[in-house]
Amino acid sequence: MKKALVITSRNPYPISGGDKKRIDSIINSLDRNNFEVTLVTHEITIFPTKIFFQKSFKPFLKKEVKVYVSYLELFLNLLKALISDKPFQYFLYYSPKLKKFLKKNNENFEICIYHLLRTSIYKKSVNAEKHILEMTDSLSLNYAREIESFRSSIYLKGIPFFLILEIERKKLLKMEIMAAQEFDSVILVSGIDKTYLENKSKKIHKIPYIIIPLLGEVKNPSRFYEKENKYLFLGQLSYRPNLKALNWLLNEIHPEVTSRLPQVKLVIIGSNPPKNFSILEKKYKGVKFIGFVEKLEPHFFSSVLSVAPMKTGAGMQNKVIDSLSHGIPIVTTSIGLGDIKLKVDDEIFVSDNGKDFADRIIEIFQNKEKYISLDQKYKNAIKDNYGEEIFDSKLKEIF
Repeated sequence: MKKALVITSRNPYPISGGDKKRIDSIINSLDRNNFEVTLVTHEITIFPTKIFFQKSFKPFLKKEVKVYVSYLELFLNLLKALISDKPFQYFLYYSPKLKKFLKKNNENFEICIYHLLRTSIYKKSVNAEKHILEMTDSLSLNYAREIESFRSSIYLKGIPFFLILEIERKKLLKMEIMAAQEFDSVILVSGIDKTYLENKSKKIHKIPYIIIPLLGEVKNPSRFYEKENKYLFLGQLSYRPNLKALNWLLNEIHPEVTSRLPQVKLVIIGSNPPKNFSILEKKYKGVKFIGFVEKLEPHFFSSVLSVAPMKTGAGMQNKVIDSLSHGIPIVTTSIGLGDIKLKVDDEIFVSDNGKDFADRIIEIFQNKEKYISLDQKYKNAIKDNYGEEIFDSKLKEIF
């Protein structure tokens, strides 16, 4: 049997965000393509770094290796980044013990997949025929959009925050371009990110960027759910683009919705929220914060629609794919849409203006029976463009 090594800075189980879902999709696809998979994960802890083998959530995994990186090591890693031409992302989660462990491991792998740019630091320590960087999206593009958005308003202890982001953006871009030269393939989810990096790296003769979009798994309700007068916002709440999107939603879009439809509620679902996040329910009318949930089914199927009001970020939004996979309409922005292959104003609704965004939400609520009846249409759009067979065939091209 062919052997694959997957190194990720996230422990994907239990799945609680788009990045974890992405790596789980890849691991499952490797299994379907008859690979024996070894998974290496990272976790931040107060204890010194250690490595141990743990029982995996996935029975087909040959073994799962968990690496603990202490807060002290994390702090020292970030200090290294201050005096290095490498970005903070490169040193984040770095473990000398894992590097030594990988070098001592005599096992040969047909393929090693490094999930996210920060794990590329281990490339020279792995013995594999093919080295694949699963970048997901361009962090430098993400930062460029944040800089444009934050330029005139955000300060950190008197220093313009966008200057800090700009230094990191330049380092990230340099590293992303280097990856195109050092890895056999670089996986992205969006053609927009691919075009951006190609335009920034014209001197490279052969750019091994491969587009493998997010996996969409069509969901059907396990029982009947009554539709309630509510809509959903989902997202990892430690991720800055999600917080910026939520800020715009709460302060501009949702008040417009409730001024015309006072019975409508906004439900916020997401893990790792900032402190005192629950006060949103008191501060804003018609808002309920739930936090992390293991099962999204009851929340999707009891909601009329969901929203992804992204103003920054890069790549492809899991929240868009997840909503339509459940047959639920979604309103998003041009950044949230990216290059998702769905029909605008038919299979997906897009607006970059706050009032128009609210109008779209209101229009769906006022004609909810029409949109509820289109659930199979949304599901078919996901199956045809982002189904398991398409995902597997794209990944298989790399092998």
